[in-house]
Amino acid sequence: MLRLLREIIGLIFLVLRYIHPSVSKRLTFESHNLKDINPDWKTKSEKADYCFHVSSEGELEQVMPLVDLFIKQFKRIELIFTSPSVEHRVLHLQAKNPQFIAILRMPLVSYCFFAPKQLNVFKWVSASTIFFCRYDFYPEMMLLKSEQRRFVLLNATSKNLKIDSFSIKWNYYRFCYSLMDVICASLPQDISFFKHFFPKASHFEIELRVLQIHQRLENANQTLQNKMSNFNLLSQWILSVDKNQRYIFGSFWNEESFLVEELILATSFNHSRVLIAPHDLSQNNLQLIKASLEAKLPSQSKQLLIVDGTTREIPPDCKIIILNMKGVLLELYPFFGHAVVGGGFGVSIHSVLEPFLAKSKVVCGPKIHRSTEYDLIKYVTNQKFPKIIEYPGEFIEYIRMIDGAQGIEMELNHKVNMLLDLQNQQMLKFKERIHC
Repeated sequence: MLRLLREIIGLIFLVLRYIHPSVSKRLTFESHNLKDINPDWKTKSEKADYCFHVSSEGELEQVMPLVDLFIKQFKRIELIFTSPSVEHRVLHLQAKNPQFIAILRMPLVSYCFFAPKQLNVFKWVSASTIFFCRYDFYPEMMLLKSEQRRFVLLNATSKNLKIDSFSIKWNYYRFCYSLMDVICASLPQDISFFKHFFPKASHFEIELRVLQIHQRLENANQTLQNKMSNFNLLSQWILSVDKNQRYIFGSFWNEESFLVEELILATSFNHSRVLIAPHDLSQNNLQLIKASLEAKLPSQSKQLLIVDGTTREIPPDCKIIILNMKGVLLELYPFFGHAVVGGGFGVSIHSVLEPFLAKSKVVCGPKIHRSTEYDLIKYVTNQKFPKIIEYPGEFIEYIRMIDGAQGIEMELNHKVNMLLDLQNQQMLKFKERIHC
């Protein structure tokens, strides 16, 4: 039945691709599968050891510890990805490991029964073990189970999953989860949930992204030196004040500018350093942020600077820097005593696990409903971090309270190290479980 439904959807897209702009655009993206240069073993129809499906860059980041492990073991990997936003990362990964990785853009609209191998998941996937991430379950991927493949689900979550026997969504998810041989989740309550509803699967508590973030933090200085020709200039500006007077606004959105305003106007923060790393690095957005802050802080307009890779001077009285640089946010977090994670006053917060593992005190807005990272940190720290800011003035109140608290740095270090130790131990057990 599911296969028949997929064939019908394929026929519908055969028509829509000629009349609907978004379908046509997606078709162009997927057509690059026909031009990809994959390893010899793939073109010779030899079998891969493992297959991964990820939808986004965040999901790729979550599975990377296993991908890295398999590459070190000289395993062959098939990597299927859905979103165009992650294409550059996938291509870079393949270019670094051309003999081990074959890639496929998920053929959502280019697939039909007569599609060639590069546009047909059923023909393309050869691995006997397939790794999924979170909850992106496409029908054609689920149908691969009929060929007796082993399904492993990483970063499973019951968050926002509504149980309703009359709901099509819940029944479809329930069907997909029932196909999993191994279900991995980061929180005990999620493990309990999946054990209750899907007792036949093997269940494992692990958060792989902790290890991936930690590895990047270990190499942070080298990464920053390689990516930023003027990193020494920026680091001198950052390190010119005490760590607790350094604030980084990661994945910043303009609606969070009131927090910057509060911080700068508080008289006790005269010697602070504020680094803003916008989520959107377009020139229009950078200028919008700068204009908005200048309007709210006219006395500070000369102490506000946009910095990119060409900047060769930062005035000593500069208090606020808007950083126009991509791919260095995680590595910058360890330099700051406080991290404000963006998105919490919009759709949903971005990664709070990155600044937490960098041992920065994390603050965010109230939209945390989609973040399993938030739940994990709350669980590990007994509700102490991250701090949610919900009303004007609360940010400054919290900073004064937390900076004055006894032993907070030691406690934060202890909780981070405890989480790292636990995940390293779990990774060893997990490798035994999946025989790698």
